[in-house]
Amino acid sequence: MTQRDLEDIERLEELEKIIMELKELTRNGAILVVEGRKDAESLRYLGINGHILLASQQPLLDLTESLAKSEKI
Repeated sequence: MTQRDLEDIERLEELEKIIMELKELTRNGAILVVEGRKDAESLRYLGINGHILLASQQPLLDLTESLAKSEKI
């Protein structure tokens, strides 16, 4: 196994940790904010099924105000 293979494995393991952490956070009620619809679809494809807001669907001020009113941040 080459050094590059080991680095690829490390990156994959880190990505798996991040995905698991996002799943846990959303299970506990966290809200994920993503740029657009394809980002949300990608997260759903990875099994992240919590509350996902699209930042591109509303003005930034409205988005931040709605998040501030939410008790989930």
